[in-house]
Amino acid sequence: MMKPPPAKKRFVQSMLQFGAAAKTPLPVPAAAATPVPAVKAPVPTEKITMPAADNVAAEADRTGVACTAMLVAVVTKKLALNKGEKHVHFFMLDIQVSKRIRHAAANVLRECWLLHRTDVTHGNGRAHRKRQRSLVEAIRVFRHLRLKQRKLRDYASEMVDLPKMQMIMCDLSANWNSSYRELEQRIVSMEHKLDEMGRCFQQTTELLAATLRLRNDQDVR
Repeated sequence: MMKPPPAKKRFVQSMLQFGAAAKTPLPVPAAAATPVPAVKAPVPTEKITMPAADNVAAEADRTGVACTAMLVAVVTKKLALNKGEKHVHFFMLDIQVSKRIRHAAANVLRECWLLHRTDVTHGNGRAHRKRQRSLVEAIRVFRHLRLKQRKLRDYASEMVDLPKMQMIMCDLSANWNSSYRELEQRIVSMEHKLDEMGRCFQQTTELLAATLRLRNDQDVR
């Protein structure tokens, strides 16, 4: 039997030693062998309420809302139109709507003429229908503008100037009082005249009676 070469023998011995070392368990260090103490979970604590902070936040919210409302009120008052400006604004709108109504009426007349011309020239049905639609649209625009002008004028007439109306009513009441006083004076003067006329009639009747008695006495003698 042949012996293995020395190099091969040394390789086999190293392999056997490596296998034996792999099978042996590793030594546990002393620090790892000691038991680790369990960490306690933190106990949940209740949330501490702060009523003072909540009150301050509520007061700040209310103050902000009040300041915003006051700012909006002041801005709207500054931007609002007074009575004279409103009258001028409605007057200008009325002029603008009147111009648009005139243009709309001219468009209606133009579309009527174009529709009549298409009927006379015996054009195709497509052009005729197109002119009819244009005429209907022009009439619709005209009616819409007329309605807008009517609403605008009604709103302008409803916007009454109260101080001016009060002055007018005061003037009317003063005129009525003066006319009533004049009527009373005339009635009193008429009563005096009627009394004088009554006295005059009474005097005339007395004179007539006296003259008739004198004549009767003379006739008897």
